[in-house]
Amino acid sequence: MSEESILTNDKLSALFYQKGKDDGLCVGVPHHVSLGVTQLPCFTHSDSDENAGLIGYKLSKKLKCSFVIACNYYFDSNKCNCSDYYKIIDIFSPKILIEIHGHGGKKANFDIEISCGSKSKSSSAEKFADILRTQLPEEMKGYSISGNFEKIYFKAANTTTINTNNWLGVHIELLKKLRSSMDENFLNALQLSIESFRKEISSSANI
Repeated sequence: MSEESILTNDKLSALFYQKGKDDGLCVGVPHHVSLGVTQLPCFTHSDSDENAGLIGYKLSKKLKCSFVIACNYYFDSNKCNCSDYYKIIDIFSPKILIEIHGHGGKKANFDIEISCGSKSKSSSAEKFADILRTQLPEEMKGYSISGNFEKIYFKAANTTTINTNNWLGVHIELLKKLRSSMDENFLNALQLSIESFRKEISSSANI
């Protein structure tokens, strides 16, 4: 079975992961399903993040970094350090975890919401949001972006993979339209934003 066929198989429940050449970065996707599947087989987190895993996979290949993707998973894998999802990330031991999520547009206050899990880390999330805003191609400048912890809806305040001292977690919520299109220019903007963000915080955070 090919890598992308795993991510587009709506019958498969699996943890898909691979260590990358750049071990300082890891892309995580805890709630992936293929397009058209709106529910996860998980009673504590039934809302799915359609196509988020394909975004995360392609992004990791551009960054040459590790990835961990929970596909159609029965367990809310980013909410505790006992999950296999968390444990694989911990084994990879990145300095930065980029976690990709998706929203349907009804609850979110912005098309793209960035969080590092707490108000105390809001400046890091806002920095990432500012970088991404400048990297977006001209035709996507209309999308609203925020990393302000007090203004965003998806704060990731109870997300274990984001609220840890083992790495800096960056929680990214993407509007479904962005996840569905798989726009190459948007993927490039995400890649460049992550690389720029990493450089900007490296001196102060030792990352």
